[in-house]
Amino acid sequence: MPPSRRNFALSPNAMKRFAVLLALAAAVPCAAAPPPWKRVITEPDRQRLAGLWRAWTTARAQVAAAGRASDWAAEGPLTDPAAVTADGAPPPGDYRCRTVKLGARVDGMPVMAMAGATPCRVEAAAQGLRFIRDTGAQRTAG
Repeated sequence: MPPSRRNFALSPNAMKRFAVLLALAAAVPCAAAPPPWKRVITEPDRQRLAGLWRAWTTARAQVAAAGRASDWAAEGPLTDPAAVTADGAPPPGDYRCRTVKLGARVDGMPVMAMAGATPCRVEAAAQGLRFIRDTGAQRTAG
């Protein structure tokens, strides 16, 4: 039986925080001391992160069942939850970012949606890095 869709329902603000958390989590290098995000992560975000693999595999199955496997593969490392960059965190600077949504949380929603790229940036902050996207439909910071 598939997992309850209720597990994947997030408020827009929670989805933004979760997206930023995932972006930073994938970019933080391994070290002896816990990375800064592990000291500031909220319990609800910790629980969502614990369910990431289940959500990812469910989304992948939905994309494949919808005949969009080639679209998924075209995204390269973005679609690999185990992918990490060789040098750890992205350096501070200006980037072009876009939102890619995978998996339908509600019947009738698209299983894969991609937005156009908009300017974003990574800044050095007291607790590590800060991601900011202040243009486009989804403005994210954290």
